[in-house]
Amino acid sequence: MRLPDKSRMFKICAIVLAYGSRTDVAQAIQSLQAAEGKIEIVVVQNGLADSELDWLAQAFPFVSFVRNARNCGAAGGRNLALRTETAAKADYFFFLDRDATIEPNAITKLVEAEGMLPDAALLSTLILVRENPAKIHSAGGTIDARTFDEVHYHHAPTRAVMPVDFVVTTAALVSRHVLEQVGLFDERYFAYYEDLDWAHRAKILGFNHYVVRDAIGYHNQERSRFHPLVSYYISRNRLLFLTKHKFLESKFTKRTWEFILQQIGNGLGIIFSLRPPSLTCFVAQLQGVFDYLRGHYGRAPRWTETPTPELWEVRFWIFSTHSQLFNQARKLKRTIRSKGIMLRG
Repeated sequence: MRLPDKSRMFKICAIVLAYGSRTDVAQAIQSLQAAEGKIEIVVVQNGLADSELDWLAQAFPFVSFVRNARNCGAAGGRNLALRTETAAKADYFFFLDRDATIEPNAITKLVEAEGMLPDAALLSTLILVRENPAKIHSAGGTIDARTFDEVHYHHAPTRAVMPVDFVVTTAALVSRHVLEQVGLFDERYFAYYEDLDWAHRAKILGFNHYVVRDAIGYHNQERSRFHPLVSYYISRNRLLFLTKHKFLESKFTKRTWEFILQQIGNGLGIIFSLRPPSLTCFVAQLQGVFDYLRGHYGRAPRWTETPTPELWEVRFWIFSTHSQLFNQARKLKRTIRSKGIMLRG
């Protein structure tokens, strides 16, 4: 695998997190194997069974595998890879989701674009939906000024290299020079908002993010946001992101509580459909808010990872979670009183 017509041989470390299906991980590795450039591949075990990782290690002996006993999330898994000896020798780092693939020239296109952009931090491929390549999964995005939610662009960039507020790390490149200045991913997020947080930290330092139109990647159809796991992470991590970067002052300001109540109010309308996914998503949203308030970060509660349950299971979760939240609220109230904290506008 060689970078064609280049006076310098760049060393690129490609990072894949292994969880879910070994078939998806294998396809990601195969697409990197076919890519142009001097690429070293690091695969981090991040929830994949040992037997599945053994199969991958036998099938791809040229890959550096990092064995890991627990799922560290997107942030923690990438940080593990970035601390390896393979990463220590790289000029560039390329993040590829385990259910994504790239065209052979994609990384070359990103490196070439980075060389012309001294302010570039993350450079992303144009990400298409693998099952329907005519559909754009993400061409970068911006932040909704009202809800502070991620808004992804689903139209083709009008320029060959398009500046955007953020890019997802589904198939994205960053140089060592930039990574050393911005730092590693914040592991409190676990998943969702961890790449947005990193992108915002880079923007604060004066860097920008770009989508390279001719660099093509493919991603499986994303998990619907109408899922308790996604509802939990977005609910909790949005609040962490907003207070960390001072969009909201702190947990105990009037504006923060108004925002929280607004988000809960938006979710309340969902439960009147009386469908289990709606109910569990709302409960997961509440759990995310209270975990944020008590400073509980990292991996989501295991029940949120369960596929759509039966209605009786939903009722049990609502009862048990309500009890947990009530106890957490009482502890939070005692904490506020003991520290003499007053809600301020």
